[in-house]
Amino acid sequence: AEAGDDVALGVCLGFHHLASAIGILYLLFFPKGGERYQLWPKTNVSFFSSYVRYVFWLVVFGLKFLLGTYIFSAVSQTTSELEISTIGRQTLPELAQVWYSPTWTADVSMWILFWFTTFYLFLSDTQLWFTIVCAFLGVATMLAQRSCQLCTFVLEDAIAKIPQRFSGKVIGYYGQETARQAGSSPGSGPAVSPFFPPVWDRILEYMRYEDKIDNHSLGDLSFVAADSGHCTRWHDLTLALPRGSVYCGDGPATGRRRFRLPDLFRMKNPFETAMRQACISDPHWPKTADAQWRLIALARGLGLPMPRPFRAPYVPGITVLIPHYGESILMERDELFKPGQKEVPLMHWLKSTYSAEFVAFTTRMQAQPGQEWPVAGNDWEHYTDAQWKKIAPWASMRMQTLWRTVAGMCLYHPALQCHFEVQADRRSALARVWDPSDCFTCLVSMQMYKFFTRTQLEHTNLMFQKFPTCLKVAFIDCEDKGPHADADQVHARQERRYYSCLIDRNSPVDAEGRRTPRLRVELPGFPILGDGKGDNQNHAIPFMRGPFAQCIDANQGGYFEQALLLPCALGEFRSRERR
Repeated sequence: AEAGDDVALGVCLGFHHLASAIGILYLLFFPKGGERYQLWPKTNVSFFSSYVRYVFWLVVFGLKFLLGTYIFSAVSQTTSELEISTIGRQTLPELAQVWYSPTWTADVSMWILFWFTTFYLFLSDTQLWFTIVCAFLGVATMLAQRSCQLCTFVLEDAIAKIPQRFSGKVIGYYGQETARQAGSSPGSGPAVSPFFPPVWDRILEYMRYEDKIDNHSLGDLSFVAADSGHCTRWHDLTLALPRGSVYCGDGPATGRRRFRLPDLFRMKNPFETAMRQACISDPHWPKTADAQWRLIALARGLGLPMPRPFRAPYVPGITVLIPHYGESILMERDELFKPGQKEVPLMHWLKSTYSAEFVAFTTRMQAQPGQEWPVAGNDWEHYTDAQWKKIAPWASMRMQTLWRTVAGMCLYHPALQCHFEVQADRRSALARVWDPSDCFTCLVSMQMYKFFTRTQLEHTNLMFQKFPTCLKVAFIDCEDKGPHADADQVHARQERRYYSCLIDRNSPVDAEGRRTPRLRVELPGFPILGDGKGDNQNHAIPFMRGPFAQCIDANQGGYFEQALLLPCALGEFRSRERR
């Protein structure tokens, strides 16, 4: 009878494990669907993409277990060759005799250390194999996207193809409308959009303002030499694109304007390209490594398949959420240089590392009207406090500061405005009242804003002055429970009431420089539930706008030419088909 019970119990347990395994596999490969579990219909994934996904993980775990089998065998063979005592080979009487033996204890300790280390490495090497297989998959994906034309990828002049590719993939609506009005196919339009020259010149103006290029490179790379390009100011970048180059009417442009094609966009053969890169210095190529990398990244990115961009004013809303606790907002003079210090000043290191950019910065400051700028070089004591207020943002853009992150993310705002000026659907009633702030918000979650020092408050207000239209700050406020806590059903063990508050450029400022919240949302209790960083972002969710959110850390940057690709990136979520 007992044997029958054991068999029945074994059958039940086996059936239980089998059903559990089937349920786990079903939920893993066939997740729940329907309107209850999704905000919008999921993007269909092709059978080939699903096949590649499963093969990818099969290869990752296959390599992991294959190497694990080899390592386990090697460790087992090593322990046998060392002839060390192991657990499980002694009987109970023998174990009682060798329990206090130093030799047996040392052997067992070594055996446990061997297998513990082996098992730990076996569990932790999944990320290693994931990274290795991702590297091969990335190369294979690149070749597949380029139709395995490796020679074309290596030998083509991708930089020279930026005008055609940018015009067709980023600002291509004008060409489609022109072809439609002419009664021809959309593909028969002009290869280069007439709006590309002013857009490209605006990209270069941002590079010049960021001191990534100097005045000479600005003149060589631009279509139209700007009269005031040598003293590019932030106010100039917020102005509309030149009216003479961008037609803002309802129909297509009727006039033509001749532009000078930069040598950068002249088609070059592979031999000439190799000579300019390896043998001789290209006089028309930017000198700074950052500017070179940005141009190459833009050229290579435009060569890949790209979703059709949203057209202004139909761009969906997106919020960039940046958490901040106590990181530096803006560098101070005392952080960069202290008179009489024996160590090498941080400013000296920045100037040496970004020497070409500092020269461009000095040239730009000297060209500012009504402003004196010394030729002091590394003699930092000769710079005045007003000049240090110019140097500090320059240094902050080259350090891990919140200023650098906010400045980069807020470039989405002028990029969307540029799209509106170039290819907006002006027949829409929405276009008459549309503003980039309607679809873009940069939301900084400053958890400790209530306890900021006067310097931190000043730096925050400087960010509001720099980006008045798109920047908002959410912070956590607290106060005593008050006499109405019981009526509001506040928990008896909760000592304070917490609020998520929102401030912006238009919020009133008190005597200490702290802004009064425009909106306050009471939180259901103490806001820090985990490590704090995720909660710091989560409390700002009520103030987010739009269906899309980009959550980033406060150590990243951004570039204007990449911000122009935002409508294309949002086009990935347009419909079921990835077009």
